[in-house]
Amino acid sequence: MSVSVVSGGVLTSLDIEPDKLSIILSYSGTATVTALDQDNNSMTGIDIAATSDDTNIITVDNSQTTNADGQAFFSIHSLSAGSATIDFTADSISNTLPVSVLNTVPSSLTLSKKKLNVYLGQTGTITATVLDQNNSAISDITVEATSSDTGIATINQNKATDDDGKASFGITGKSEGETEVALSVGTLTASASVTVIELIPSSILIDESLLKLSQCESGSVTVSVFDDTGVPIPDVTVNASVSKKESQHPHIHIDNASVVTDESGESSFFIIGLRKGGASLTFSVDTIRKKLKVRVNKARIVSVETTDSITIKVLQGGKPKSGVTITAESSDTDVVLVTRQKKTNAKGEAKFTITGVEEGSATITFTTSTGSSSLKENITVIKTAQLELSENDLSISAGTSQSITVTASDANSDPVTNTTVYATIVSGEKNVDVTPSEQTTDENGSASFTINGIRAGNARLEIGVCGMSEKITVKVLP
Repeated sequence: MSVSVVSGGVLTSLDIEPDKLSIILSYSGTATVTALDQDNNSMTGIDIAATSDDTNIITVDNSQTTNADGQAFFSIHSLSAGSATIDFTADSISNTLPVSVLNTVPSSLTLSKKKLNVYLGQTGTITATVLDQNNSAISDITVEATSSDTGIATINQNKATDDDGKASFGITGKSEGETEVALSVGTLTASASVTVIELIPSSILIDESLLKLSQCESGSVTVSVFDDTGVPIPDVTVNASVSKKESQHPHIHIDNASVVTDESGESSFFIIGLRKGGASLTFSVDTIRKKLKVRVNKARIVSVETTDSITIKVLQGGKPKSGVTITAESSDTDVVLVTRQKKTNAKGEAKFTITGVEEGSATITFTTSTGSSSLKENITVIKTAQLELSENDLSISAGTSQSITVTASDANSDPVTNTTVYATIVSGEKNVDVTPSEQTTDENGSASFTINGIRAGNARLEIGVCGMSEKITVKVLP
């Protein structure tokens, strides 16, 4: 359990480890009680009382106060075989621990391993087996475990054996080094040495060689990190970056530029296509780098609650064919609606109306009545319906700067918040620069950019969201 300690807060619950306890007759066991507040933070200085519902079977320390880690430790003593319950109470909060006293004498405690290598940040396993004097498995008996140095490796505290007399313990590497773990039942103790090995990143693997996206489409890439023997490395930060040219002329947006690998050594990145064109992504861990090419294709864009039209033309023998019935079907009517059926006119054309319903992507399939031919059109629906710039054209002096604000709104003229707006220089790069290259709209649907005049001349800027943009001319005066 991982908690943070606070001195304030309101006591809300008592957490008990283990959640059940088995003790050999004439021996003792230990229960750890953690006081938690309403935010699941542990609380120090809490007085906890404990009572046994059958003192003929077990007795327990009357009370303990939680320490700096918010924990209180109670010793439980067995007197006779049977079952009893301990009630832990602090203020009006309580929790119970069922305890079994076993009239069985374990005579053997063995471990599956005497030596264990664990990679830093990963977890290995040691299994303890408890047998009686007849070499029969003892079930439901508590095996206690400790680490001689929890800074190097930690181990599950207490576990009860299963029907086969086995209890498995997870050992997690915390820092490079060696330590020892000890497991005990009654007077029996067995130990194992644990070596924690640091994994050093040696290679990066990307699950895509080329990522193809359409404008406004989101794609994912999985980046895996390995050591020189091919072992995946968890808890390593993978960074994603673009070239200087791409940062100034963005074609893509990276949802999160730094991701920590999971227990399988994998990290997932989500990328959105903004503008048609190519981009190169570099993924890095320390000095190790690997590149991924991204291609963004132009998409047919329609906004939520707006309409657009698609004209389909039918030719026969190279000539327009009139009177042909064409059926249109949307792959997702929650995203895009389309006119169901049309006949071609004298020019062999049929015009279909498409309506954006909600953000997303869908494919419209057009099929002739005979089914002899079909055509597919990919549609992306975005929330933004219009962009408004605070300046249409701009004049600034060299060596000065001025800000420009773009506001995104939907079909109802309501602000579109938390959407990515890009700014890029179409021409005149030597005359101006613009910062930042990307910005997220605020609660008013606005994002601001700073234009810096470098030298006299003209420049052309493009500012927009995926699938929609406005251009502005900047004149830099001497």
